[in-house]
Amino acid sequence: MKHLLLIISLLLFTACTTTLPLEMSSSEIQQLTNEDKLSLIDQTLVITKKDSTTFEAKVLSETDTSLVTSQGEIFYKDIQKLSIKKISKGKTAAAAGGLYLGVGLIGVFVIANAID
Repeated sequence: MKHLLLIISLLLFTACTTTLPLEMSSSEIQQLTNEDKLSLIDQTLVITKKDSTTFEAKVLSETDTSLVTSQGEIFYKDIQKLSIKKISKGKTAAAAGGLYLGVGLIGVFVIANAID
């Protein structure tokens, strides 16, 4: 029973989002944002800097040399890897299905234990 609850909890915490890596160098990302061909404003990003620190931040604005995020200003030259965090409809549907299945199974266990 405890294992089932743990599995359901993990499913719910991780199921609704996915990250889409941008397979471009930081200079290519900078060029595209400066040319208005790519906008990262209001996107939630997973940013890995060249010093290997990784964090999640929402982009508030873009400048010619940096992204201004909820975690502060990040210069393009310091970015090693960038991923866009998106809500996944398929994963959300799977999580909802898993939740209903989990609640149903818990109900069956509770009723079965009450009868005994």
